[in-house]
Amino acid sequence: MNSRYQQPRRQAERLAELVSREGSHFRAVVLGKRGEGKSDLLRQVHAQLFARAEGPVPFLYSFGDSIGDASGDKREEAAQARHCFASFCQQVRAFLMRQEELLGEPVALLERELERPGLPLSLTELAQTFLELPAEYQMAFAASLPAQFSHLERRPVCWLLDEVQELGRQSPIFAALASPGFSWLLGGRQPFLRRLAGEAAFPVTPLEPFSFEDALAQADRQCRTAEVPFSPEAWEAWLEVTGTSPWLIGSLVDAAAIHGHALNTLEELGRTYIQELAAGALGNWLAARFERALPDRRDRVTVARFLEGLAKTGLPSPTPSFPQRVWDGLVAEEWAVDTPLGPQPQLEPVQWDWLWLVTASQGAPSQRAQARALQALLLRVEQKRERRRATDLSISIRQRLLELPQRGFPMDLEWSGGPVQPPEICAVSSEQSGNIELFWCYGFHGNRRDTPETACVLLIALCGEQPVPGEAEVWRRRLENEERLLPAGASGQPASSRRELWWVLPAGSSMAGAASERCFPLETFTRWLGAGAAAENRY
Repeated sequence: MNSRYQQPRRQAERLAELVSREGSHFRAVVLGKRGEGKSDLLRQVHAQLFARAEGPVPFLYSFGDSIGDASGDKREEAAQARHCFASFCQQVRAFLMRQEELLGEPVALLERELERPGLPLSLTELAQTFLELPAEYQMAFAASLPAQFSHLERRPVCWLLDEVQELGRQSPIFAALASPGFSWLLGGRQPFLRRLAGEAAFPVTPLEPFSFEDALAQADRQCRTAEVPFSPEAWEAWLEVTGTSPWLIGSLVDAAAIHGHALNTLEELGRTYIQELAAGALGNWLAARFERALPDRRDRVTVARFLEGLAKTGLPSPTPSFPQRVWDGLVAEEWAVDTPLGPQPQLEPVQWDWLWLVTASQGAPSQRAQARALQALLLRVEQKRERRRATDLSISIRQRLLELPQRGFPMDLEWSGGPVQPPEICAVSSEQSGNIELFWCYGFHGNRRDTPETACVLLIALCGEQPVPGEAEVWRRRLENEERLLPAGASGQPASSRRELWWVLPAGSSMAGAASERCFPLETFTRWLGAGAAAENRY
């Protein structure tokens, strides 16, 4: 994506500050997901450093854009070394002459770069030495360039190297990173960088993804640049379910501009997104990644069927015994991750959406498949909104329940089974179990504390999702066990009168409870407690 459209990153400013400190030799591997903006972070760090005339000399270089192949062949490696050296000359000249526009010029052959004005004599002499070397030694010399230049010029250098997975693991570039006297940041594919950092004990810095506000500002900026109408409400809803990837935002805006689509509503955003996944640049990019991960078509079919089943059920399943080559490809292209227990599938929402479209119509997404995908996307948006709203209400309820010993329950609670007379609560203990937060409330019936029979326990289960039957039964048994630990009462006391279970359920949920159980909709329970005013006001 064109860097001039990018939202400024606060992380870039912090990294530039660390690199610029006196005597600093800051070094780090930048770890982040595909499309989240690692390359853009390096570009912004370069821009920050370039603006500081007295600071380190910045050098930004991508091995994904350069000439030749540095992964092993010595002739290709020498071509890459020459291109890298020429790029260094161009950027040093632009920095020392304070002419940023020179960075936009095409990199010339090294011999031509040496003829241009403004190049330090030390760099010219280093280049002459480099050109006299046999081809097989040129990459090693180019790798030592920042340390040598820094030593000769008595000023710090910062290398910002991107797409380093294109280098062979034994490249002299990696060996040179241990040299003193200069700073560096590395970008590229996360699986390669993670292994590299582990093997070489390099420090790492995680890429900070765009915040929701930054992503919204990025979408606004790109829409204005591309003259595509911008709707904050539509983008807010879309970002909530697809994430804040700047690459994904740029892809949508570019597609809308090219095809003359409006993005005024969530439906228009979703339609453009689905069309791009089905037959646009976004889908082509994901298809290429899947094919690079699994060159054998039979492997692609097998993995796609497994992932399709996983997406439909949403249930954890045993990790399939794919051949090692399959897992290596999936990890390299970030369809899976390595864990201490072995590789596991891990897909972003956009990868799931693309896979669903591909498998829905066996590789050629039909209009009906796209329509169903749009329908599913809109449903996810509404479900996400409802979960967020339920979370806000749950936060209000949580604090109110913990205050029951001091504030007690409100009066006049009506339930479908009749009026409710809650006990007086003297102590509350809470715990989390999956999507359920449990509040164990201990107290007395009838505001009487003079007899053991009035002691009771009320379990309030605040559910983020509908409890499954087995899960509900576990807590029923736990409540029965807790009741047995209450102060001993009269032998004739009914078994259920000293325990009670209240289920607080999200919208659209229901369950059949036992005689000692009550079920409340989340909003009804919130209003009764008087805890939801602040949360309600946000909607």
